[in-house]
Amino acid sequence: MGGEEAPARCAAPSAGVGWADASTSCMVSPIGKAPKVGLIIPSPRAPVSAEAAALYPEVAVCTAELGLSSMTIRGYEEAMERLVPVARRLAGEGVDGISVMGTSLTFFRGEAYNSTIEREVSRASGLPTTTMSTAIVRGLRALDVSRVIAVTAYTEEVDRRLGIFLEESGFRVVSVTGLGLTSLDAPGAVGSPALLRLVLDACLAARGDMDGVLISCGGLRALEVVQPIEEALDLPVVSSDLAGLWDVVGLIGASHPVEGYGRLLAGWWQAGAATGCGPAPPGAGGREA
Repeated sequence: MGGEEAPARCAAPSAGVGWADASTSCMVSPIGKAPKVGLIIPSPRAPVSAEAAALYPEVAVCTAELGLSSMTIRGYEEAMERLVPVARRLAGEGVDGISVMGTSLTFFRGEAYNSTIEREVSRASGLPTTTMSTAIVRGLRALDVSRVIAVTAYTEEVDRRLGIFLEESGFRVVSVTGLGLTSLDAPGAVGSPALLRLVLDACLAARGDMDGVLISCGGLRALEVVQPIEEALDLPVVSSDLAGLWDVVGLIGASHPVEGYGRLLAGWWQAGAATGCGPAPPGAGGREA
């Protein structure tokens, strides 16, 4: 997780919504001074979408890229060598907390490695830190899921490693169905109807032996499908992209219920929580991440 530190470059879109084409880019809320999260994203070819602006418009977002070349084990290993310098660069932009926004990037070596990533980034940045893998675990636990089916963009090998990570995190994995993709552009090309059908088919094949659904890969845009799936199946759904935002916004204490995008963002889990908004308390619904 070493490498040479690169200088930060920031650009703020004038309308406060959107992303600049820079190694580090900032999206600033039009409301004015706002809490700011730092997102370490895999690559400029797989940017964080406008979902952040749609869901949490009052939160400013700053991104920095890892330069991931492909969704393969080798690609992950090479990209993670650049993690610490990127984290330092984000810290210099005045963010309040950091998330490593890549699910497979952070689970591919298991639960212990994911925890190491959080410690290393927090040590380098001096900031509270989470990852997209931690986010999906917290989301599943918050919704009291114990038996999960997963639908992913990944190859069979990456799917296998996801299964190991989930089991190490205390879940029983009923099935994992992947699309076999390695290109960073490919997940974003999967439309909502195709993703919806993939999830429903996977649930049908599982014969009802699950109590929750995971859509894993931040590149699979689940904004428009999470709530329809929940309504069709009467089951909670956690997706990498939405859970990642929910988690990091909660990390800095700025989360709030958002209706229309599924149970997690709407705050259903809060009925059993002791206080406030944001990620479920560590250890809720399973082992501590």
